[in-house]
Amino acid sequence: MFTPEPGGTALGGELRRVLLKKHGAPPVLRAELFLFLADRAQHVEEVILPALQAGRWVISDRFSMSTLAYQAVAHDLDLEAVRAMDDFARQGLTPDLTIVLDVPAEVGLGRLAGPQNDRIEGRGLAFHRCVREAFLALGKADPHCVIIDASASEEEVWAQVQQAVSERLLGGLR
Repeated sequence: MFTPEPGGTALGGELRRVLLKKHGAPPVLRAELFLFLADRAQHVEEVILPALQAGRWVISDRFSMSTLAYQAVAHDLDLEAVRAMDDFARQGLTPDLTIVLDVPAEVGLGRLAGPQNDRIEGRGLAFHRCVREAFLALGKADPHCVIIDASASEEEVWAQVQQAVSERLLGGLR
């Protein structure tokens, strides 16, 4: 099953609207963190754990590493404190594989359809450069992470994703 964060549940959809809206007063940084963690707790309890218990694979568009990169590192919050809170929110559940699709921040922002669509996308190039560096550092430190150069063609990137899944989750079988 495929599921997004934030927003993979009814509550998550409401939280997503609060987190990403461009206009109005934004949540302060710690409140933003707690909203993402509330979404994760709901998502794990309501969607991910039941799917895993039913023997299904779960592919999530964003999970813990995103919170660590965006909310902890890029906003200079205590990384270990955020890790502990995130661990609590996800009930200790850890992905078997995390794939980071890496491109320079300028390329990633350039791929957005039209102007920045939400408040986080609109935080500027310096912020997104910091997030990219955080993803690379976190990914290199995580033995369950594969970093893929996403500046290649879609076909090449897809082939690398398939190879990572095959090697890491299927024992090299295709």
